[in-house]
Amino acid sequence: MPRFFCEFTGDHRGFIRGRDAAHIAGPLRMKKGDHIDLRDRSRGYSGVITSLNRQEIQVKVCGGYRLMDRSDKKVHLSISLFNLKEMDTMVRLVSELGVFDIQPVVSVFSNVRDISQKRYQRWEHIIDQGLKLSGARAIPKIQGIVGLEDLLGRSPKYPRYVACMGSDSALTSIRDKELEVLVGPEGGFTLDEGQKIDRAGYIPVHMGRTALSSLSAGVAATGILGM
Repeated sequence: MPRFFCEFTGDHRGFIRGRDAAHIAGPLRMKKGDHIDLRDRSRGYSGVITSLNRQEIQVKVCGGYRLMDRSDKKVHLSISLFNLKEMDTMVRLVSELGVFDIQPVVSVFSNVRDISQKRYQRWEHIIDQGLKLSGARAIPKIQGIVGLEDLLGRSPKYPRYVACMGSDSALTSIRDKELEVLVGPEGGFTLDEGQKIDRAGYIPVHMGRTALSSLSAGVAATGILGM
């Protein structure tokens, strides 16, 4: 059963509104007296439905508990933009896998070069939906879009890696507790970009000996590093 985000009132009661209320009262066929799993931005709660309709669910909070993360690692995923519908899928999957944040990047072969505010809002909703299922404590953040050179010019705060099929080092060998992994666009990085990435101190790593789409690479990197 999903763990629904809830607005708590401080008197052991709370409210669920919007799409989730319609989902609970509709397809889930929940009713007054049913137990329901709840959460805020950091904790989980058990509750009982006291009233419901498709606009608002009222709950009584029975107890709280600490939410867990998939692992104690912090994976910062920097990824060159690609097809936005496929980006939607990637955001959902890496959120379920425990990514710490996602940095959209524009590089030479990026076939998307801008993101609307509506798309950012959609991604935030997708993240919330993923967290309802996974129950993870940490809520991933989508960073503002940056150009590749701006990304490379940042002072490194933790080890930085770049997905590179020809590397001799495997992603599975990384043991850092906090790190960034950079994934290129469908067409890869240009030679010039590759040289700049190397000069910026990114360490090449591979995820196997076959090529992956940007979507698959982002998901695989998060899944491998987040164990």
